[in-house]
Amino acid sequence: YNLTENLKDQYVVKVSADGVTMAGFGLISTQTPDGAVTSEFGILADKFYLLPPVTYNQATQPASASNGQLWRDGNGDYFIYDAGEWVAFDGIPFIVQTTPTTIGDLEVPAGVYIKDAFIRNASIVNSKMAEASIDTANIVNASITSAKVYNFDAAKIQTGSIQSDGFNDRSNPGFLLSLGRTEVINQSTGEVSFSGLEDPQLIIRSANSSTPALQLLNGVVSINALNIVNTLQSQDFGGATAGFQFDIDNGTFQITDQNGDIILGVDGLNGELVENSISQRLQELQGSADAAQTAADAAQTAADAAQGDATDALGDAATAQEAAQDAQDQLNDIFVFDETLN
Repeated sequence: YNLTENLKDQYVVKVSADGVTMAGFGLISTQTPDGAVTSEFGILADKFYLLPPVTYNQATQPASASNGQLWRDGNGDYFIYDAGEWVAFDGIPFIVQTTPTTIGDLEVPAGVYIKDAFIRNASIVNSKMAEASIDTANIVNASITSAKVYNFDAAKIQTGSIQSDGFNDRSNPGFLLSLGRTEVINQSTGEVSFSGLEDPQLIIRSANSSTPALQLLNGVVSINALNIVNTLQSQDFGGATAGFQFDIDNGTFQITDQNGDIILGVDGLNGELVENSISQRLQELQGSADAAQTAADAAQTAADAAQGDATDALGDAATAQEAAQDAQDQLNDIFVFDETLN
């Protein structure tokens, strides 16, 4: 960089080593052909930074100091005196690195490095942040071309709806997520309430399809089977858990119980129920019912037989009772005859 190129008025200070200018600065005033005058202040250096003036510049700690005074020790570290003690102080607020360098094992590219920045109004063309912490953001209107959110807290979305661009045009694929309620702000008190508390709605539609591929409406989920390409199954299907699977490619479906056993299924395109199917379960239940009915019939037969035996026994008892009565009557006649003789 030539500090003296195309200059009208200048004040230049250069520091050279072995005949090569290594550092310097220049105050430059330039007049253009149309008479306009511009001024520049240039610095020639690999690194530019500002240092605060210090009260004490010594290797050992000062014996006494006042609040706010600065001390730079023998290692170039800064300290500020606060409430009776020396506290570490960041003495270089920013560094302009004009050439790439290496600090330790770290490669540092050319750039401006600012430790703390306070900007009242900023217009940034391109920003790359390794880590950003924002307490509160008030954005009146935001247009985001691409957003990747690592952790999305849906609880912060309370009202309104989210939909893809061109969703209302049925020729476009898209989605709609409606929360089913509207935010209402009391203008006098500022209190926020919600109206229209309804179930949320979710619609996912393929291109040129009048029927949504997936729809959640009034608490009912609907799936357009035409958009199921190969397989639809419940989570963890195939293990020791209840679930289902529809395999479109093979034309089969299976429903399993909590043990993973198939309770209903179709094997292949012939439409036959699989061996361990619900029909077998029904047959087993019907067999158990038939066996129970047979046992009940046998019990009824035994009861009827016992009832017949009881009836016969009662008849025999009645006959015996009549014979006993006849014997008693004969005895009575004998007693009466004896009394007559006397």
